[in-house]
Amino acid sequence: MIDPQWLRPDKERTYSRSQRARVDVSFWGGHPKNVFGTVNNRMVDALPTFLEVQLLNGTEWQTVRTDADWDTTFEWNRVGLAASALKVTWSLGANAQLGTYRITHRGFSLDASGNISPYQGISPTFHVVP
Repeated sequence: MIDPQWLRPDKERTYSRSQRARVDVSFWGGHPKNVFGTVNNRMVDALPTFLEVQLLNGTEWQTVRTDADWDTTFEWNRVGLAASALKVTWSLGANAQLGTYRITHRGFSLDASGNISPYQGISPTFHVVP
């Protein structure tokens, strides 16, 4: 499940917008339907998005893409009886802004007792170059 891209040193995690590269990130997570459950006997608010592509703007992370954008995909696959493998893909366009990025994933996990808990995964940073 570990993406070898993320094992590379920071300076080697680069993608070229001129080649219209594709960034793939894998996460372990919860079933997407868990967003429709309850936490502490209260309904869980549906997440606004399962993924965010974020650009570093000074010291702040700015969301530039979500799962509502045509150039992103979110895939879920069951692994065994209780695990979920998630894959987020962002297809860079020729107009992608240069800079340092990361991809985040949010969801809800369900334990064996039926308790639902929020979680978040964040990829290592990567760079978009000309």
